[in-house]
Formats: sequence, structure tokens, C-alpha cells
Amino acid sequence: MRPSFAARVFLTTFLPVALLLCFSFAAVRWLVQDRVKENLRASLRNSHEFVSRIRANYDIQNNKLLAVVAENPSLKAGMELVRQQQGVSDQSRVARMTLDAQLSDLLETTGFDLALTSNASGQLTAGVVRSDGKVGQVDLKKVDAKAGLTEVDDRTSHLAAVPVERAGGQLGVLSLGRAFDFAEFVMPAVLLKDGRVTRSNIGRTTADIERVLRQCVPDADCEFRLGAETFLSMPIEKIQLGNGYVLRSLQSVDEAAKGLSDVLEKVFLATGAVTLVTLVLVATMAARSVVKPVTAFVSKLHESECTGVLLPLDVPTGVREMEDLAQAFNRASDSVWRAHARLTSAHTEFIRTITNALDARDVYTAGHSFRVSEYSCAIASALGMQEDEIALLRVGALVHDVGKIGVPDHILRKAGPLLPEEFAVIMRHPAIGRKILEDVEGFQQYLDIVELHHENHDGSGYPRGLRGDEIPLEARIVHVADAYDAMTSDRPYRRGMSHEDAIRQIRGHSGTQFDPNVAAAFLSLEPLDLAVACDQACGDLTRLAVAIEIRAAAAEKAVQ
Repeated sequence: MRPSFAARVFLTTFLPVALLLCFSFAAVRWLVQDRVKENLRASLRNSHEFVSRIRANYDIQNNKLLAVVAENPSLKAGMELVRQQQGVSDQSRVARMTLDAQLSDLLETTGFDLALTSNASGQLTAGVVRSDGKVGQVDLKKVDAKAGLTEVDDRTSHLAAVPVERAGGQLGVLSLGRAFDFAEFVMPAVLLKDGRVTRSNIGRTTADIERVLRQCVPDADCEFRLGAETFLSMPIEKIQLGNGYVLRSLQSVDEAAKGLSDVLEKVFLATGAVTLVTLVLVATMAARSVVKPVTAFVSKLHESECTGVLLPLDVPTGVREMEDLAQAFNRASDSVWRAHARLTSAHTEFIRTITNALDARDVYTAGHSFRVSEYSCAIASALGMQEDEIALLRVGALVHDVGKIGVPDHILRKAGPLLPEEFAVIMRHPAIGRKILEDVEGFQQYLDIVELHHENHDGSGYPRGLRGDEIPLEARIVHVADAYDAMTSDRPYRRGMSHEDAIRQIRGHSGTQFDPNVAAAFLSLEPLDLAVACDQACGDLTRLAVAIEIRAAAAEKAVQ
């Protein structure tokens, strides 16, 4: 089912603006998110700078502390003892225990969590680690004493190293470290070693973080989806951890943009709702402004369709195109009216010509067709027939005897009674009349009257011998009117009957020759009515033209 014109106008007005509004919302939201990402990157870089400065200050303090500790005589003596007893198993073990005790004291006094010593060759000689508040020896075979992050007993520690000097040169290296605690990072971050995640503080599984970080270039920013959130990750370049470790910060873009997105969404929802309501009203008004004159046009056309008369349209104001359409239609309507008037005039002239031709052939029957037409209309009015039916009857009665054109003059004008063979010729005039009119445009509706106005109610008439309701009502009416005028008109071989005698004849033949209802309607007419009808028959053809016009309109409606 196709949408109405009003719906199409409404949708054409509403949909583009609604789509533009949705597109604008999506575009603004994308721009906001892009702007949030840029601000987020700047914020992360600032945070990195801040953390880096803190770490630098922390390293400076550590280095100062390490320099002081490296000058500890007891530490130097212990490291010297270990160097001297190297290679002697029992004494070496005792020397290391002594050094471990000194390193344990260092952890207690300095607050470090890991202490390692190595000789001048870089070989680890002793080490202790604090775990769960207790200090114990370190398995030197599993420890990497390089500065930076290192793993000791499944704990990540950040080592700082300082040389231990003696009078004869370098005695070795002291490495002190603290556990690498993510709690000191207020920002979300992950710690990676050789591309694998070892620590994180964002509440996601290590496997999930490791999977999404594989798409990131190690030393570059990247954006990825983790679950339902979008994250931005940046390496903290200024914190050098060493030993393959990389620290990356992470920040949820959705969380950072949430506040602004919520505000933006509320603003857009409120604005969009107001805009859409306004748009609906405007689109509805626009649709009505366009559709209203069109609807008026269509209503007028429907009215014209029902009445059969092409009515002029009211010219709307305010819509130039509609004004042009109405004016063009009215001009076309005027042309149709003029053409219709010319056609009606031609139709009337044709009827006039036919009736005049009939009257010219026999002076005794002059005016017969007009009188029969008026009598028939009077009977039809008495029967309560509609106006368009009476209009048909008026014209049909006028041409009911057109077939007599085909009857020879010596028979038509014979001064005495007709012989049987002559009457047989007269009986052909209904069929001749039908033959004449059936090919003439606009006269088909009168053919039954022309052909069947001599059919009798009892079936004794001609040309078909129809009876009762088989005979069209109009033909039955013309039959009574024709008989009355024929009886009351003078003929060369007799004088016309009086009105009273003709009435008695019609009453006497009611139910046999004439339809009883039609005869009763005729008999109900006052003599004055018949006299007036006879006088009107002698007038002009103005009413004939009106009758033709009314009947033409009714016929057009019936065809549609």
C-alpha cells in the first residue's frame, strides 16, 4: 500500500532533518572523543614527567645513601674477608655468613629490601633479601645483579649499585634495592619484561592485557579495546628499568570521556527531543499547507464525478504552484463547459431537425412529438420519477417516431384507413427508428423508447410482442401519451376525440393495451395539467436543451 501524499510530504520534510540531527550527534560525539584522547595523551605525558621527576629525586637520594653506605668499614672488612677466603670452602662459608650479617644490618638501618655484593670481577659474593618481614640469604645462582629491575624469589626489585673502594683499588660493588611496588603509581600501569606482562594494577587478567598489547609497537602510543572499554597506552620512556623491562601507563578513554559524554548525551537528547517535536510540528504544518489545497481539489473533483458536472476550483492563496494549478484547471474547466455547451447545442439542433422533419411531412401531426414529450413528463412526475429519468423521457419521447422517416409519404399521409399491408409498413417504423439512432453517439439511451413504445401490456403489441415489466417503464409511459395525443388529434379521415372520450378509451384498455400503473398516473392528471403541457409543447426548445444536459450528466455518472 502506497503512503498518502500527506505522509510523503511529511516524511520528505522530517526524515532528512532527523538524519542530519543523528549524523551531527554522531559527528560531535566522535570529535569529543577524539579531543578527549588528545587531552588524555597530554595528561599522561604530564603524569609521566611528574613520576619521572619523583623517580629521579628518589634515585639521587638513593645514590647519596649508597655512597655513604659504601664507605662503611665493617662492610669493607666483610667484603675483604670474603675475597681472602675465596676458594677455601669452610672459611669461605663463614666469611659469607659474616658478610650476610652485615648486609642484613644494612637492610634494617636503610630500609632497603635487597642487598648484594660482588667482587671486582663482577661475581656475586653475598646477598640477603627481606620477605614478609624476615631477612634471608639469596640463592646467588638465580640472581642477576645488574642495575635496574631484577627478580629475586618471585619478587621484582629495583637495584642501584655503587662501587666499594679500598686503598689498593676497587674492592667490589654493593647493590641495594627496594621492592618494585605498583602502589607508588597512582596511574593505571603494566610492567612488561621482554613483551610479557609481569605486573599490573588495572584489575584485568594478565593474559587479557598481554593479548591486546601485542598489537602495540613497543615504544609507541597505541589504542585498543579491552572488554567493553577503549584504552590508551603509552610507554613511560623516562623511567629506565633495564634488563628488558618496560613500564606502560594505561588510561580508559571511555572513563575519561564518560562525564563529558553523559553531559553531551543529555544536552543532545534534550535538544534533539525539542528539535524533533518542533520538526514534527513544522513538517505537519508543511504537509497540511501543501496537502490541504490538493485535498480540496480532489474533493471538488469527487463532487464533479458525483454530479457529472465539472465544477470550478477555488483558487488558494499563499502557494503559487497551487494557484497556477487551480487557475489552469479552471481554464480547462471553462473550455470543457464551452465544448459541452456547443455539443448540447448541436444535440438540440439535431433533435429540432428531426422533429421538424417529421412535422413537415404531415401537417396533421405537427407538434405531435412535442406534445407526447410533455405528456410523458407529466405522467413521469405523477409517478415520482427522478429528474434525470424525466430528462431521458423528455428527449426519448421527442424522437419516438423518428422511424416514420422511413415510411413512404403515400402511406403516412393516406386520407383513409390503412390496408393490412400498409399497416405492416407502419409497424416497421419503431425498428427503423432504432436503426437510425443506434449509431448516433449519445442516442443509445433513447433506443428502448423509440423501438418499444408500441408494445402492449398484454403482449399484443409490436415489434417484439413484449408484455408487462418486460417493457421498459419509459416506453410504457410514451405509449400512453402517444395514444392520448393520437386520439385527440384530427386526421384527414376523422376528427379528434374529446378529452373525455380519450380518457374513457385509456381507462377501458388499462391492463390490456396500457400498463395499469401508468394509465392510473395519467388518469390522475387534471385536464388543466394536460392543457398546460400542450401549451408548453408549442414553446421554444430551451427546456429541451436543459433536459439533454441533465440526462447527459446522469449517463456519464452511470458509465463511470
